[in-house]
Amino acid sequence: KQWYQRRVRGAPLRNIAAGHVAHQNNVGWDGQPFRAVDGRTNAHYNGLSCTHSAGTTDNWWSVNLGDNFHVQSVVVHNRRDCCQDRIDGAQVYVGDELCGTIQY
Repeated sequence: KQWYQRRVRGAPLRNIAAGHVAHQNNVGWDGQPFRAVDGRTNAHYNGLSCTHSAGTTDNWWSVNLGDNFHVQSVVVHNRRDCCQDRIDGAQVYVGDELCGTIQY
């Protein structure tokens, strides 16, 4: 589960992705992409806040923030009920810029 956040001087991180339209290349087990921007961080799949793809390789998920932002931090909330290692190697981009690769 991912969303983009930014820090305004002296303020806590703010979720700027919540409620925006999200997409992913395929959906498995009804793990719709909007779940990742629902503002909740329930890490258990049955909590209905995790996305799920149907494929095993070359999966992607994205959100259009609708405006330009200075993104200072990207927070990824991973699943905790099982399968945590599936996120290993995922690349995180802001726009066309690679911000990092997740190492589980």
